[in-house]
Amino acid sequence: MLTTNYLFFTSKNRIYNQNKKDSYSLMIKAGMIKKLSSGIYIWLPTGLRVIKNFEKIIRFSMNNINAIELLLPIIHPSNLWETSGRINDYGDELLKILDRKKKNFILGPTHEEVINYLITHEIKSYKLLPIHLYQIQTKFRDEIRSRLGVIRSKEFIMKDSYSFHMNKKCLQQTYKIVLNTYKKIFDLIKINYCIVQADNSFIGGNISHEFHIFSKNGENKIFLDKKNNYFLNNHLKNNLTFNQQNRIKIKNSIEIAHIFKIGKKYSDSMNVYIYNKKKIKKKLYMGCYGIGISRLIAAVIEQNFDSKGIYWPNSLLAPFVVAIIPINMYNYPIVKKKSFFIYKKFISLGIKVLLDNRKENPGVMFSDIDIIGVPHIIIINNKNIINNNIEYKYRKTGFQNIIALDLIIDFILKKLKLNKCFNIFFPKK
Repeated sequence: MLTTNYLFFTSKNRIYNQNKKDSYSLMIKAGMIKKLSSGIYIWLPTGLRVIKNFEKIIRFSMNNINAIELLLPIIHPSNLWETSGRINDYGDELLKILDRKKKNFILGPTHEEVINYLITHEIKSYKLLPIHLYQIQTKFRDEIRSRLGVIRSKEFIMKDSYSFHMNKKCLQQTYKIVLNTYKKIFDLIKINYCIVQADNSFIGGNISHEFHIFSKNGENKIFLDKKNNYFLNNHLKNNLTFNQQNRIKIKNSIEIAHIFKIGKKYSDSMNVYIYNKKKIKKKLYMGCYGIGISRLIAAVIEQNFDSKGIYWPNSLLAPFVVAIIPINMYNYPIVKKKSFFIYKKFISLGIKVLLDNRKENPGVMFSDIDIIGVPHIIIINNKNIINNNIEYKYRKTGFQNIIALDLIIDFILKKLKLNKCFNIFFPKK
C-alpha cells in the first residue's frame, strides 16, 4: 500500500483551515470525498477504505445475531409503492425515473416494499419464521437541503435490516436484540451517543428509537432533563413529565441509526401472510433497523479531530493502521532498505500499512499522515536507523518514543490486540 496513489488526493489539500471545524472540510482535506454535485459525492480511495472498515464491524455484528445478508435492488417498480400507499406519503424526496418503455420506477430511499415482496413470494411456511434479513446498500433521497457533506446527501450508504414474525412477542425479542447490538457497535467504535424514543413517520408502526451522536454541527436538538432522560425536540410536547423549568441541557446531535417496530402495516397493505400451525391465515409482524454508514463516518469525525486533522477513536476504523515515513529515503539506502523491510513484514501479517515513498519534504509527509488519522506512525531516519532504532508516534495523543527496530512489530501488535475490534479484523484461523 505505497502512498503514491493513496495520498495523491490529499497532497492537493495540504492547507488545513483550522477555523473550519466540521467533518465536511476534514473529509475534503483528507482526500476522503470529492463533491460531484449538491448532495452527491465521490468516495475516494482513502474514504472507501474507511467505509469497508465500518462495514466489516457491522457485518460481524449482524451475523453474530443470526441475521442473513442479501442485496436488494436499487430500482423499484413504482407499483410496489402504490400498493403500500407510500408513493404519496414520501413526497418530493422520492426520486422517480422512466425506462425506455415509459414504465415508472423509483430509486429506493428504503426497502420495505421490496423486502415484503420477497417474503410474500419466498416464505411459504411458519417454520421458516422468525427471519432477519439485512443488506448494505446505496439509498437515494431528493433532499431539499443537502448539508455538511455526507451527513445529509442525496445518495448515501446504509445498513438496513428487516425481521418478520408470527406474533408481537417474537418481534419484541428481536427488537431488543438489535437495540443491544447497536449499543455494542457504537460502544466498540467509542463514540458519545444517546438513544431517544422517536416518531415512526411514514415508515410505519408506533414504536421506534433513534441513536444520536452529539456534535455542535448537528441539525437535531436533544434535551436532557434532571433525571438524565433524553428527548427530541418534537417529543417534548408529548412527554407529560417534561417542562421548561425541568430542562437542564440542550445538545445538538446527528442521527446515526433508527429502529422501528412496524407491526402489520405492510402485511395489511401488501397482503403478507402465513398459515400457522392450525392452518389459520396470519398477517406477519415486521421490524426495521437501519444504520447510516456514510453518515456515521462523518459523525465520528465530528467528535474526533484536532488542529492537525482526524484521529480515529478506534484505530481499526482508520484507512491504514500503520504509516511508515522514511526521511530522505532516496539519499540514504539504509533508510529505504529498512523501511521496505518493515513494510513487507506488516503486509505479511495482514496489517494495513502505508509507506510514504513520495519525493516530498518531511513536513508534507507528516501533515498528510496526520490529517487522514493513521494511528501508529513509524519514522525512519538515518541517524536512528544506523543504531537499529526507529521513532514511534501515536497520532491521537502525540506520544513519541524511540524503539529498537526488531521490537517495533511486536510493539504495535500488542497495542492492536488490546483493541476490542482486533478479532473482527483478524479472526482466529
